[in-house]
Amino acid sequence: MDLKTSISHIAGVGPAYDAVFKKHGIYCVNDLLWNIPYQYIDATSPTPILHCQLDTSVVIRGVVRSVRSYSTARRHIGVVEAICADETGEIPIIWFNQPYIQRTLHEGDSIIVFGKVRYDFSARRKTLTSPLLLKKTALLPVYHESKRLTSVGIRKIVTSVIDQCSPATDPLPPPYLQKYSLMGLWQSLKEVHLPTSNALLVRAQHRLALEELIRVSCQLRLQRPKHSDAPACTLDIPLIKKCIAHLPFTLTSAQKIAAWQIMQDVARSTPMRRLLMGDVGSGKTVVAALVSLVAARSGYQSLWLAPTEVLVGQHVKTLSDIGKPLGLTIGVYTRTNKKADFENNDIIVGTHALLNTAIPYSRVGLVVVDEQHRFGVKQRAHLASLTHPTPHLLSMTATPIPRSLALTLYGDLDISLIAEQPLHRKKIETHIIHHTKREKAYEYIRATIAKGHQAYIVVPRVDLVENIPESLFDTDTKSVKAEYERLKKDVFPNFRIGILHGKLTSKIKLETMEKFKKGLLDICVTTTVIEVGIDVPNATVMMIENAEQFGLAQLHQLRGRVGRSTFQSYCLCISSIDDAQTSRRLTALTTCDNGFELADIDLRLRGPGALTGLQQSGFTMLKLARLSDAPLLHKAREIVDNLIRDGIPDDYKATMTDAPLHGE
Repeated sequence: MDLKTSISHIAGVGPAYDAVFKKHGIYCVNDLLWNIPYQYIDATSPTPILHCQLDTSVVIRGVVRSVRSYSTARRHIGVVEAICADETGEIPIIWFNQPYIQRTLHEGDSIIVFGKVRYDFSARRKTLTSPLLLKKTALLPVYHESKRLTSVGIRKIVTSVIDQCSPATDPLPPPYLQKYSLMGLWQSLKEVHLPTSNALLVRAQHRLALEELIRVSCQLRLQRPKHSDAPACTLDIPLIKKCIAHLPFTLTSAQKIAAWQIMQDVARSTPMRRLLMGDVGSGKTVVAALVSLVAARSGYQSLWLAPTEVLVGQHVKTLSDIGKPLGLTIGVYTRTNKKADFENNDIIVGTHALLNTAIPYSRVGLVVVDEQHRFGVKQRAHLASLTHPTPHLLSMTATPIPRSLALTLYGDLDISLIAEQPLHRKKIETHIIHHTKREKAYEYIRATIAKGHQAYIVVPRVDLVENIPESLFDTDTKSVKAEYERLKKDVFPNFRIGILHGKLTSKIKLETMEKFKKGLLDICVTTTVIEVGIDVPNATVMMIENAEQFGLAQLHQLRGRVGRSTFQSYCLCISSIDDAQTSRRLTALTTCDNGFELADIDLRLRGPGALTGLQQSGFTMLKLARLSDAPLLHKAREIVDNLIRDGIPDDYKATMTDAPLHGE
């Protein structure tokens, strides 16, 4: 038996188990061994009965004082009750509908049980209800179960496989294991399923978590185009300086550094693969526009790919303001607007429609992908292969991602960072308001509109759930349609209110945003569809309903829709949750205006799911790795860099590329 042996060929796995395993993506021995236990029962350190706390899972080792069976009065459910005692006290243990327990247990038996301590209100005492009976004091793995496959059943099969399977070759060469003091891969897999000690289990989990990050990072790095030639653009320094001098604002130092890094890349004949990370409003678009100017003056076309037509419109406006005085021509190509001249336009801005293989691309020198996390690795690779020579690729994201995380998430890209805000921007004042004091927020919005400014009101959902009253939602989660009607009728009857959400047609969305930009609407009631690409300098208030439902990164993105002028702007977060963790998260938003610091905080408090839009290839596969573990991310990155430099061993390369990419 080896790692490729089919699950159906394992002793004890009949047709029923085979179907259940395959339903959960387990087809061979390798898949089975990477089905990592999600927790362990530490039966080596039992809890004294006296110290057992309510609603806590404990291991108890004691002696059976008595055993009896009876049926409940109302439903006639069979009950076995044993009194277990140790030197500190005693506790009743109860099993329902398990009559064999009485035949198993006898007065005077020594037993080890694992379960959760509950309170029996009728008897007014602590109990253990339906605990596991353990056979030995050891670290016992616990697996995710299904109706037809228990954790105990999985443990038996895994133990049998490990006994019979030939040890697998480690994909990491021995020098790497020595240099980084790593446990071997096969030993690590054995240890997580059959742990011999806590210390060795921790080392095994570390190695497997590192292995996951190495595999994903390598998959991404191996996606880099194999072409070595790219259009080397000419850097016309006097023209670049002239363009910068004509901008209606002064570039920040971070913008200048990022622009120069990227321009140096496009001047080389090696294809650029760079990610431009910048906080909301940091000026990434201007940097990319300057690079597009360099490409145009060298005779090459730039393609700008954006996830929404609203964002496309925003880019066209910015590029027109910067490029048209210099003679640049700009085209648009979306599902509903195909005003692009692929022969002559210097820059073409579009949505996914640009991925159409029938488009006659000929002189593309630069591809700019905005909000790059919304596009998959394969889509980026497709754009990069449109023409020959291979065009340079500049990806941009305003989603705040800690640098250590970005290095692994975007392992196929170099990184530039704009960490400064434009000089004329004022810090946005952020306030957390309890939902019972929502009227104060409404009063402030009225005062803001009276001064001639505008406001956004963001709600988390588009619709109410069909046939379910909104009052039944525990957190009073609001829907944009119901809230729009309520606000228009009861709260702001004298103001002009528009509605915006993802289910509207592109035409209606664009018309609504155009009205808001022109000041024909006072309030825009919206979902997170306005999270990116909306620039209305006159909007100075952002009110976010059910703020506790969003990650800090997304709240920061939403907050960035205001504060885009010299006017003082405000973000009002309405929350109905009072728990300590929510309070810590939202308080961080009031004290910190740096998106990357907030992302670090959110990563620690909520995990990677809090970083909106990070469903990157491979990361749905992670079982042990934690994206908040910066040292582990750095180590994985270093190992991958060294593997690529030294030459990736064939067996490791095969291991890394056999698995399909997920998440696209």
